[in-house]
Amino acid sequence: VRPMLLLGIIGIAIWIGITEFSNHYLPLKISRKEAIATAKAELEKQNIHLSEDWQVLTKIWDHTTFEHRFIWQEGNENLFKQFIGKFIDGASWRVRFVRFEGEVAEKAEEYNIFVREKGRVVRFWHRLPENREGAFLEKEDALKLSKQALQNVYGINQNMLSEKSASPTELPNRRDWKFTFIDSVNYKFPQSELRYNTVIAGDLPTNVVRNIHPSEEWLRRERNEQKVAKTLRNFLYILVLLFYFAAVVIGVIKWTKKEFSLHKFFLFFGVLFISKFFAFWNSWPSIMADFSTSAPLNNQIFTTIFSALIGMLF
Repeated sequence: VRPMLLLGIIGIAIWIGITEFSNHYLPLKISRKEAIATAKAELEKQNIHLSEDWQVLTKIWDHTTFEHRFIWQEGNENLFKQFIGKFIDGASWRVRFVRFEGEVAEKAEEYNIFVREKGRVVRFWHRLPENREGAFLEKEDALKLSKQALQNVYGINQNMLSEKSASPTELPNRRDWKFTFIDSVNYKFPQSELRYNTVIAGDLPTNVVRNIHPSEEWLRRERNEQKVAKTLRNFLYILVLLFYFAAVVIGVIKWTKKEFSLHKFFLFFGVLFISKFFAFWNSWPSIMADFSTSAPLNNQIFTTIFSALIGMLF
């Protein structure tokens, strides 16, 4: 026990010594309630009126992507601070409007609105079922809608953008267009492009998103490095599993020799179980925000809670 306790103390000391606790991400200074209100206002602005059977799900969207790593690695801390929230996304609320009841095609439709600040939307994504009827626009008309959508969401002047690609998709009841634009006026950084992507489904803008696209050379190097990191992570996971297995074996041996302390066992089990339970309870809105509309809601709730309880008991 003493060697393990000593190793644990050394590990915590090393972790504290090498970990940078400062947050370079932009803080999210808007509540869930304010984010929902902003998302609903955006729907009203676009003349979208949802019935009462639509549910509102929310979670904080704060994933670190290859864009963040690229600017941090190839630039510096000051450049990252300049770009975060301007060219690369900071944390935001993802407000999702979905339906779990009705026909399959109806449930496939959903709205995802990303909000960082009160009254300001940073991304709009309207997911439509493929069989939904719509217009068969020509490129020129779809292009006008794309540029107007970029103006509405990002406030970007269409004269600052150059068209990189335009690809139509023929569906049974409509024609979709996907456009990619490059901003070479506001954004100038080596080995990368600032791209704006829009999707026009029929005559509806359904997805408007911005991203920094690094060079293919950097992406290949990053993928190779991630392979090495993934191999190391898998090795460490195996070590942790072996540690759990060894702990079970030692526990059984101690039990058979009547050297197993039930008091200590139930004390630690209770503390860990309660902490895990409250962590699960606190994260429930975020967990539910990722539920699929293609599966029954009650089944997903039961499966998620049952799996969590098994994990807590283990």
